[in-house]
Amino acid sequence: MNKLFHVLTDEGTGFVLHALDDNIGVETAYLSILSRPVCAVFVDQQVQIGAQAVVLQLLDKALQAGVPVLFLFSSDEVLATSVDAVAWQKALVRLSGVCPVLAVVEKDAGEMASALLPFSDFCIYASGSHECTGSVIQALDLPDAIENLRTLLSFLPLNCAENAPHSAQNEQKAGSKKREKTAKDALHQIADHASVYDLYTDGHGKMSFARINGRSVGVIASEQETLPNHAARFIQFCDCYSLPLIVIAEHALSLNPQQVFMLSQATIPVIGIGNMTSILSMIDAHAELDAETLPFDIRQALEYLSVKRDVLPPHKHGNMPL
Repeated sequence: MNKLFHVLTDEGTGFVLHALDDNIGVETAYLSILSRPVCAVFVDQQVQIGAQAVVLQLLDKALQAGVPVLFLFSSDEVLATSVDAVAWQKALVRLSGVCPVLAVVEKDAGEMASALLPFSDFCIYASGSHECTGSVIQALDLPDAIENLRTLLSFLPLNCAENAPHSAQNEQKAGSKKREKTAKDALHQIADHASVYDLYTDGHGKMSFARINGRSVGVIASEQETLPNHAARFIQFCDCYSLPLIVIAEHALSLNPQQVFMLSQATIPVIGIGNMTSILSMIDAHAELDAETLPFDIRQALEYLSVKRDVLPPHKHGNMPL
């Protein structure tokens, strides 16, 4: 088994399906990470045509079992000229919104990584200079990338049919009672102690995962009149995997069409903090940004809304503004 599999896998677990000794450029395995099953693909050197069936088989098994898929890309992987990546892309499209698809790139994206990363939910670059976006996370090195991956997995359900994960480890809030007035600081006021994982930050605000009363939630914090870039995709991801969404804003928001579309069709609980004047019709509960009872209010709202069930009208697809 590849050494990265050993680092990732819980001790005494892991089952290799196809090894690199087969000279097809990929190794596939069933892993247990944080006591949860994961289907993994390690891509190394030149990927041969024989890898097509192997990877497709693993993606199909992940879809049937309802478990996340993890890709590990080495820095020197290339695709043989006979390999057609379209079949893999089609399989990942089928997985989209059903099971989380995560990736770790050792340094620079090779040919297979470039073909598949647009269809993954989150990609962590272990080193090199890469633009951070809503789905791209920049790590310091490979150990830091592995730590980011394990942290990210801890917030996510195995599939779209599961409820948001719950952890009892960080439920106690060890913070002051100081009332925060900025969007970014308010997140730490309402979240469980040491439970905030920032995904993306720009001049408009940030997007994060956090835990409130041990429950995983998605958070968008805005300090401007607009949401952070890539917010629409983050809203869609939270909606796919039943992660309640908290929107924190200091000013009245002006949403772009994609954000309006995603927020309007979301079936998850959506809670607003701060100035929600412009999007009141899209949220389920509202709390003031500088309220002394803010942490209590948010916990109560999440508890009441945990039974929310919203079914969209039957349609083949929506009119997504592109």
